[in-house]
Amino acid sequence: MNNIYYNQLVELLAYKPEGMKLCSIVKYIYNCNCSLFEDADLYRQIYSNVRWFLWSQSRRKDSPFVRINGKWGMYGLKKNFMVQLELCFDNWEYDVIQPKPVRKKPEYEQQSLFEW
Repeated sequence: MNNIYYNQLVELLAYKPEGMKLCSIVKYIYNCNCSLFEDADLYRQIYSNVRWFLWSQSRRKDSPFVRINGKWGMYGLKKNFMVQLELCFDNWEYDVIQPKPVRKKPEYEQQSLFEW
């Protein structure tokens, strides 16, 4: 899955479990990656890249992307992929570690001639 927009696609579609239309996905990615002085060709490049990537990945069984049935141009994430993305931090050892106390500076180091 070599695509420069892969992480943005997963992040966007994770918030929309019902799926999104291709034009909305492309507009979001374009707005995230464009600057004020971009030409119109960038939008066409992003559109063709994302359209080809989602179409090809939705046909593969091992891909997290799926085409929504009954709706033209709608893509989403598979349900089992969403379960893999969820992380549980309940029983980590970092909860037990105590923070180190902060060393207090002496008074002559705290005072300065110039106050910022």
